[in-house]
Amino acid sequence: MIEVLSQRHFHQARNDFRDGAPVKPWLYTIAVNVRRELFRKRRRKPETPYDMDRHPEPTVEPDVSIAMVKVRALRAYKRLRGILDETN
Repeated sequence: MIEVLSQRHFHQARNDFRDGAPVKPWLYTIAVNVRRELFRKRRRKPETPYDMDRHPEPTVEPDVSIAMVKVRALRAYKRLRGILDETN
């Protein structure tokens, strides 16, 4: 696998080499790119479809604290509305 990757990178990069330029940095760049691509391929995981039978949608019971927050927000809105109506 490394040989295939490095050959492909080498052939892609051969046109980037400038006459008279040092060879070491050019080869080092090819090696770094081969390494990056290899690690990317290792890290990838195949996609699996989501199975609704194994993982059904969770059911959520109404939370009392959320209901209280809504009640308080409504009361604050009504108070603010009353204050704004008085100023107009």
